[in-house]
Amino acid sequence: MVQCYSIILWKKAEKNDKSFNQIAEDAFSVLEVFKNFSSEFRPNYLSAASKKEVREFDWDYNSFYSLLKSGVNKEGKEIFKDLGYSVSFFSSKEDEKSCGINLHVGAKNERLLNTLIVDLPISFDMCKVENAKIIYDLFSGLVNVFRPFWGCVSDNILSKRYRP
Repeated sequence: MVQCYSIILWKKAEKNDKSFNQIAEDAFSVLEVFKNFSSEFRPNYLSAASKKEVREFDWDYNSFYSLLKSGVNKEGKEIFKDLGYSVSFFSSKEDEKSCGINLHVGAKNERLLNTLIVDLPISFDMCKVENAKIIYDLFSGLVNVFRPFWGCVSDNILSKRYRP
């Protein structure tokens, strides 16, 4: 049986006076936590509609700033900044070794949450003590920077199906 794990962090909506610049700086700080870990956990690629459109993630703050700003919710010409900004990444082009990272920040509507979801690679064996320590360290690092009100490491075996 294949186990699939995720790190899930929830943070309350931002205060209305928090600027986009502050939101982007905080979000980039969250991503920088991943630099302390092996490449299988890092946001190496930007998510795309197809594998042909995949681009490497440039660890430059200005590039990230533009990427985050383009992740705003919109309908036609109407922009909904109070709903926040979303970006997603993955670590490897090999599906079994890939870690997915979804970050939603900047939500100012009090009924919404800012979230960080890290889907760990399917090939990652959490039963090994050294791997559990890696996840503990990653979880702790992300909590210290993202500052959620709730978080967990979840076993998603019932919510996902793996097909080799």
